[in-house]
Amino acid sequence: LNNTFRSPNQLEALTNQRVLATIPSGKNRAKRRELLRTLLDRPSSSLAESIRNLRTSILFSNVDNPPKVVMFTSTIPQEAKSSTAMLVGVTSKQMGKSAIVVDCDLRLPSLKGIFEPPGDHPDLFDVIEGTASLRDAIYVDPDTGLHLLLSGHDKANDAISAADILASQKFAGIVAELSSTYELVILDTPPALVVTDARSVSRHADAVGYTVRWDETPRSAVIEGLK
Repeated sequence: LNNTFRSPNQLEALTNQRVLATIPSGKNRAKRRELLRTLLDRPSSSLAESIRNLRTSILFSNVDNPPKVVMFTSTIPQEAKSSTAMLVGVTSKQMGKSAIVVDCDLRLPSLKGIFEPPGDHPDLFDVIEGTASLRDAIYVDPDTGLHLLLSGHDKANDAISAADILASQKFAGIVAELSSTYELVILDTPPALVVTDARSVSRHADAVGYTVRWDETPRSAVIEGLK
């Protein structure tokens, strides 16, 4: 009677998509800094190994032309897509590869609350509006060295939809500029079934990582989200 996914084989069979990695359960949103600490302090932990495996699987998904811009999304909220995007970025940094994570969730951004940049630090909205340069808006986390382009919904203009911003030529130019600078650009987007933003952003991605929460997300919702 269970209508969720409880094994990688089951997920592959019902979606016709390859499972790139399985990641052990972590903490809730307030504990994301602990995930970072685990990754940094325990490089042989199951979490660290699974994230390295995921990164390798993404890069080897196209051996001749490895994806450079990778988007992460999910079906519904709280499926660890932002945590996964963040950890893949940190792992790339640890392996000597330049990476940046872009928070494309303009409605409910989560990464800004994790990394806590100075209050006056410019973000994605400022770059879109032309009040700050892309270079000035990039934030470097002092603990991990990870580069981030964050968002803050307190700067959002209700008259302009997030979907319009992410579908704009300005945003496309930002992604193109980042991909010419970094070896890996990670785009963290809202869930696919909640808003249309992920569909807009996916046009700029070479590959999409779709996270599914074990024994939680309904099968029918995952299939619809993938469509």
